[in-house]
Amino acid sequence: MSFLNPIFLLSLIAVSVPLLIHILSRRRVPEVPFSTLRFLSESDKRSMSRINMRRLLLLVLRMLIVALLALAFARPVVRGRFAALFPARAPRAVCLLIDGSYSMRFNDERGTLFDRAKKRAMEVLRSLDRSDDLYVVLFGDGQRLVYSGGFEPSSAEETVKGLEPTWSGTNLPAAVDFARGLLGNSNNEAKELYVISDFQETALGRGADTLNSSSGHVARARREPSGIPNKGEAEGRAKEAQRGSRGGKDTSKPGTTAEKPRGKMRVFFLPIEAVDPSQSAVLNVLTPRVKVHRNEVVRLKISLRNFSRDLAASFPLEVVLGDKRILQREITLPAASSKTEEVEFPVYQTGWIRGVVKKSRDRLDVDDERYFTLDVRRKTNVLLIAGEGSFYLEQALNPEGADGNIALDEKDWGR
Repeated sequence: MSFLNPIFLLSLIAVSVPLLIHILSRRRVPEVPFSTLRFLSESDKRSMSRINMRRLLLLVLRMLIVALLALAFARPVVRGRFAALFPARAPRAVCLLIDGSYSMRFNDERGTLFDRAKKRAMEVLRSLDRSDDLYVVLFGDGQRLVYSGGFEPSSAEETVKGLEPTWSGTNLPAAVDFARGLLGNSNNEAKELYVISDFQETALGRGADTLNSSSGHVARARREPSGIPNKGEAEGRAKEAQRGSRGGKDTSKPGTTAEKPRGKMRVFFLPIEAVDPSQSAVLNVLTPRVKVHRNEVVRLKISLRNFSRDLAASFPLEVVLGDKRILQREITLPAASSKTEEVEFPVYQTGWIRGVVKKSRDRLDVDDERYFTLDVRRKTNVLLIAGEGSFYLEQALNPEGADGNIALDEKDWGR
């Protein structure tokens, strides 16, 4: 036997509450001998034994009710040969929404959030029967249907094991609306939706009312923001586009949802939370917009952010140009703050030069470094010998002025 919500097993501690009340409410009545009631002591003992037995039965029933409630909320699942002892239930239509956004790459002592999300999904799969309909959706900004149809344990488990996180943000309301459409395609009356996510605040910002009206019955789970960035990366999106959908159906475009499910839909939120949500990142590196020439000073603007709500972040920041480290600086960011750091350095070589800005590694190392390139050019020395009225000739030779690739030196031809 296993449990879908094992956290509710902690409520079994409440079984001891009726017992404590029973013990504390017992009263010690002093015995006072009274001659006329001496012959009634035997009948009094018999009646008291019946009353005590009734009290004990009530105590056991109260403790049993509390224990059964705790087990019911934990949702026990019976498998194997013992499953035949319980009557079969009606077939269900089950949709698994698995968050594959950028923040699910966060890594702590228990592994990445996405790996833990897949384990929760496997627990849900083990509670299904072959008579159930199953839909598995990997969602971020869009939705990708990776499994659809009758439940086949081996095929469904292999599909979930092969999932990889994306580089996109999260749009949870759109994913829930898409899942409602999928469940509407099933003829099974019992419909259940399982949402496995780290539940970033940015995921609930657009159309959050969809979550409140998507079903008649919602089982709410505790959700705390983890403070992890949910910003998609351009280079990651390019990798994802090259890799393709891995055989899944890309449904990120609007207009792909089916009819809404008939009747009520039960929704279960299964949060995946980080142990230590502290996280800082190099958001962006801005290079000069003007042309860069040899022996000139280059200024970079580096955007940094601390995503932790409670903890300050301190880390070394390095700038490497080519194969040479040209700068290292200690950075301190207060909790939930951003900062733009400006660095200046001269360049002595020409051509395309690749550089990188990086910080010390943390639990989400994908955004700990940002690459940039500089096109460093050599100025051509030109000597102009002319007389008065050479303005237009100067503009023709060097129209960009000091920012151009011409170093113009003018001499008067009469001297």
